[in-house]
Amino acid sequence: MQKNSGSAGIKSLLSLTQGLFGRRNPGIAVIFVMLIVAEIVFHGIIPFCLTADEKITWKLIGPGDADQITSLSVSEDGSVYAGTDIGGIYYSRDQGENWFPINNGIKNYDITTPVIIDPKDKKKLYVGTRGGFHKSTDGGVTWKSVWKGIGSPQSGSLSACIGSLVLHPEDNRILYLGFGYRPSTEGGPVIKKISWGSDIYMSKDDGETWKSSFSPDFSLDEKLKVRHMVIDYKNTNIMYVATNAGLLKSLDAGKTWRNILNTAIRYIATHPNDSHTIYLAAGPEGVFKSDNGGESWEKKNSGLHFIKTKSKHTDNYAQILIDKKNTKVMYAINSTWGESGGVYKSVDNGDTWIKVTKWNGPLGGKGNVEIAWLELSRKVNAIALDPGNSERIYIGTSRYIYRSDNGGATWKQLISKEVSPGRWTHRGINVFGHTRVVGIDSKDHNHLYVGTADHGLVISDDNGKSWYASVKGMKYKDDIFDVAVDPKKPNIVHVINAKGLKITGFATSSDYGNTWVQRTEGLPDNTLFNTILINPYHTEKIFIGGKPGVYKSEDKGISWIKKDTGLPREIRVQKLAYHPEKKSALYAATDDGLYKSDDDGNSWVKTHKNSLRIASLAIDPHQPEHLYAGVVRSKNGPGGVYKSSNGGKTWTQILSGPTRIESVAIVPSVPSVIYAASNDHQYHDESSGEGVFRSVNGGKTWENINNGLPVLRAFNINVNPSPPHEVYLSANGSGVYVTGDPAMDFPSYKKGNRE
Repeated sequence: MQKNSGSAGIKSLLSLTQGLFGRRNPGIAVIFVMLIVAEIVFHGIIPFCLTADEKITWKLIGPGDADQITSLSVSEDGSVYAGTDIGGIYYSRDQGENWFPINNGIKNYDITTPVIIDPKDKKKLYVGTRGGFHKSTDGGVTWKSVWKGIGSPQSGSLSACIGSLVLHPEDNRILYLGFGYRPSTEGGPVIKKISWGSDIYMSKDDGETWKSSFSPDFSLDEKLKVRHMVIDYKNTNIMYVATNAGLLKSLDAGKTWRNILNTAIRYIATHPNDSHTIYLAAGPEGVFKSDNGGESWEKKNSGLHFIKTKSKHTDNYAQILIDKKNTKVMYAINSTWGESGGVYKSVDNGDTWIKVTKWNGPLGGKGNVEIAWLELSRKVNAIALDPGNSERIYIGTSRYIYRSDNGGATWKQLISKEVSPGRWTHRGINVFGHTRVVGIDSKDHNHLYVGTADHGLVISDDNGKSWYASVKGMKYKDDIFDVAVDPKKPNIVHVINAKGLKITGFATSSDYGNTWVQRTEGLPDNTLFNTILINPYHTEKIFIGGKPGVYKSEDKGISWIKKDTGLPREIRVQKLAYHPEKKSALYAATDDGLYKSDDDGNSWVKTHKNSLRIASLAIDPHQPEHLYAGVVRSKNGPGGVYKSSNGGKTWTQILSGPTRIESVAIVPSVPSVIYAASNDHQYHDESSGEGVFRSVNGGKTWENINNGLPVLRAFNINVNPSPPHEVYLSANGSGVYVTGDPAMDFPSYKKGNRE
């Protein structure tokens, strides 16, 4: 880390000034020195000299969200572990009232198995991810990935999706794992292309090394996707494995296997008092039961709901649990978006079932499931019972975590706290599938606008203390790609809204985002827009960019004209920026390099020959020829941060290593301070990203500043254009984070404080 070389110089300058003003006037000397230093830094004569991580801690703000909860575990002391599909692991020590991320060392944030807690050593934890096996020996404070015996991490693909882990019930040094994936989605087309192996792996040394459990002369013909594994607690040579090809049974501790039920199985539950009694969750087939160790089976579906009408959704009975204290009580989940989705309970050994999640309203109405600012989700992905209180049940859905303290009679949501009617804040967990952008009102720092993937727009009017959703009037309400606040009339707000990744549009609000009008005149239906630029001199003029090209409005977005003369036909514009001094000059950062217009967008010229894939652009407001580009790796050049000192004619790479710099931003009053957000795609084994980089000397040196971030996939950085220049980070797989830059501690810049 670069040392603070400026402190000694400041002390020397203070000593000199005390000599000039006399020892009797130390206050005047201090003020004189600070004014000199402020002017020096402001004009860039010397760079700001604080160490890169001094005082930098990111603080979560946002309404709270769980996106996809993939697994839940509850320890003997009541602590809860929640695995997510994109945000890693969260931990609660107070029954889910508050959450803390525990991702230090996790290399892949898609958690595919429950956290296993060693009953003989509570500090030993094990978990499977989409990118391999991880273990902790300090209760989740730190993790390490272990590959010895199961392969090596792949940089361009996924090779080790862990489908299930199981700990030996007698020897806690023995574990088994199998490769597989969640059957509800299979992870999209990338997961479907994986070449699945058929081995079951065994470790005899706490997961440090692995080898196939199969006998040398045994093999399975089919490429299996392992869903779940259990070991018979009375005879540990007996094992069962649920796979996409059926239920496998071993009588010799995993050396050989035979298929005992030719139906895709999701989950296995053995009776706590009789290990020969087995229940299965079998996806669209419902629940099976065997009383003889799997030799024969019968369905136990009385009372379970199944989708009766033609639907794109399918039933997916995915997990089944037995209450160890009252073994007649059982729970099953149907993990589907369809009307049959939810939690089912049996009090007669599975003979009959009743649905205990009623989704049709908040508590006090017809439903028994509490809601916050997000819509309800019937898609329950995980369930866990508190071993100390079996009336206490936890479920994880595609948006929420819930707790029932009365055996499923009512359910409390555990992602958000209601600050005042309709206003919400987080409980420490915020796992947005993608937080894209923070729109900032430069005149009133209380107004913040957050664009998300899947959950639309959320607004705060109290500086991030509470939030509410606002999409009234929008045609497309799920995805917000960009937000822009009119710098002269901040009641006017513009967004690019979208339906998935196929259709985008433009909407505008004149009442601080409370209601919206969709604007379509002149915009094609099949264009993917992703960036907005408001003319700072004439705010009725607006540009939007995307694929293909640039569109311009001169009437506040009511009508649009394409402005792509000079731009390649299939180009994708990632970012637009005005020249700080030339009113008609603007830049377009594209996947084909940087383009410039000197006639307010009427025509465009490429500034250089290289076709770097530029995702973001920042311009030094005091030296406008100094440009900084965030670049994503492509065939035309490596990713990183690049700098041009001549308006984009030539470029020099000033930050190498990260392959995807999605965003760069400058602190306006101290342009030597630069932030860069490093993202990573999800489709390789170790895809945790590198987080945020900060330079305090114009890009000469860089340091990571990730304190407080649960995930290191940093997507977008927005700096408040007005002092004290709060810095906002939009994280991929988490929420919105804020920090104050240490540069603003200088008296010349310190205009206010964030609470």
